[in-house]
Amino acid sequence: MKEYRKILCPVDGHRESLKGFDIALNLCKLTGAELSVLYVVDVDQPVLGGIETDLYRESRYHGRKLLDSLKEEAKKTGISISTFMRTGEAAPEIIEVSKDYDLIIMGTRGRSTLASVIMGSVADRVLREACCPVLLTRLSECDRARAKV
Repeated sequence: MKEYRKILCPVDGHRESLKGFDIALNLCKLTGAELSVLYVVDVDQPVLGGIETDLYRESRYHGRKLLDSLKEEAKKTGISISTFMRTGEAAPEIIEVSKDYDLIIMGTRGRSTLASVIMGSVADRVLREACCPVLLTRLSECDRARAKV
């Protein structure tokens, strides 16, 4: 049986991706695997005329704050994680780095098939094209009900 020593967890700040982070963190506690958390700055044109766009700066700032908070959360549980950011379209960036990992754990919003066709699905593309196994997580109805309270 393959051992999962290096786990990648892409996050975007939505509750669904944070559920994936929680599961990845728990699996690392159980197995001793290394956890890397990735945030992709998904901006079409980060630089216009040699100047960073406001959207790019805001996205990088949001990503850095998210990664820092997840690093602190992991530290409280005694787990040390590494974090990094990439710029580009989310799915191809995740797929590109997947060659360096044994497993990807990521949350999915679980849109309907029609919505995925129209808007595309990062999780679906990663599932089909990643260089390693992919574990997709989603919020259950119980999770959603708890969040509304």
